[in-house]
Amino acid sequence: MNEHFICEIDWPKSDLENQNMTIRTNLIDMKNAIEWVNLFSSILNTNWIVSFELNNPQNSVDTTSNSITVILTPSKAGAIPLAILIHNGESEENYTNAFNLLKNKFPLCFGGNSAPMVFMSDDSRAEKNSLHSVWPSAKQFFCHFHIAQAEWRWLHDTKNGIQLDDRCPLMRLFQKVMYADNMNDLENSITEIRNVSTKFNNFVQRFERNFNRKEEVIK
Repeated sequence: MNEHFICEIDWPKSDLENQNMTIRTNLIDMKNAIEWVNLFSSILNTNWIVSFELNNPQNSVDTTSNSITVILTPSKAGAIPLAILIHNGESEENYTNAFNLLKNKFPLCFGGNSAPMVFMSDDSRAEKNSLHSVWPSAKQFFCHFHIAQAEWRWLHDTKNGIQLDDRCPLMRLFQKVMYADNMNDLENSITEIRNVSTKFNNFVQRFERNFNRKEEVIK
C-alpha cells in the first residue's frame, strides 16, 4: 500500500511584488523538492510552492510523463499567466489534484474572485470534468482555434481513412461552417457537408456531433 505525503515549500523571492505561481510534479523526496526550488528561484518576484507526493517506487511515474497546464487570463497587454501546473499525467484525477492545489493555496487568484466566470480550453473531457468539479460555477467553452486544430488532426489520422487529396477540401467545408457570417451562409455550408455523406460518412457524422455542441464555442 502506498504512503501518500504532501510537502510544501514556500520560497519568497522578493517582497516587491506579491506574485504567485504554482507547480505540481511527482517529486521524489525533500532533496528533490529543494532542487526544484533552487532551479526556479531565478525567476524574480515570484513565490514558489512545491508540492509533492511520495509513493511506492514500484508505482512511481517517470518524470517524462509529466504534463504542464498553463492558466492564463486576458488583459490589454495580452495573456497573463496565473499559474503553471506540472502534474503527473492527464487523467481527471491528475487535473483535479493540480487544480485543487491552486484553489487551496491561492483561492482568490482569479482577480480577487474565488472562481472565474468562464474557462476556455480544448476539448479534453478529463480536464473539463475536473474544472467543473473544482470550480462548478464557471462556464466552459472552447474556441475556434482548438476546434480547427482537432479537425485538422482528425483528417490526418490515417485510421479515419481520409485520403491526402481529400483533406484540404473537407477542411475548407468545415471552416465554411465555422466562419459563416449569417444564417443563410451557415445553412448552405451545412448542406454542402451533408451532401458528401455518401463518400465521407465518418466525416459527416463527426461534424454532426460537433455541431450539436455549437453553444460551447467562442470565436
